[in-house]
Amino acid sequence: GPRSKLGYKDMLSKVKTTLKSNAKIHWMDPGFLLEKVHLEPFIDIPFWIPLKADPEPGFYQINHGKGVQQGLKFSAFENTVRSAHDSFVNKTFIYEENPFGIPAERENEIIEIWKKVEGMNKHK
Repeated sequence: GPRSKLGYKDMLSKVKTTLKSNAKIHWMDPGFLLEKVHLEPFIDIPFWIPLKADPEPGFYQINHGKGVQQGLKFSAFENTVRSAHDSFVNKTFIYEENPFGIPAERENEIIEIWKKVEGMNKHK
């Protein structure tokens, strides 16, 4: 899945709603993330690859039409989110030596840099 196209912003918003999270999402310019703070797409931010940095454009845009014709059924996105969250919380997920994502300290550092950059841009 999903049954229909789901962009990154919509995905994160649905995850936040499903988990009833009070997390604040900071939307940042991809150029800033790639060039200013040197985040690595997909590794530092899971499932995120800006088109200009994508070595395989369209990789996640797979047509599932034939599967649907053959009876492919989709789980509700919310169920998938809850299941993935539960497996993470209960530590029943597959252990990876190099897990995806960045530490909270690095995330907070990037947010502070972004606020400064945005503040400078507002005064131009």
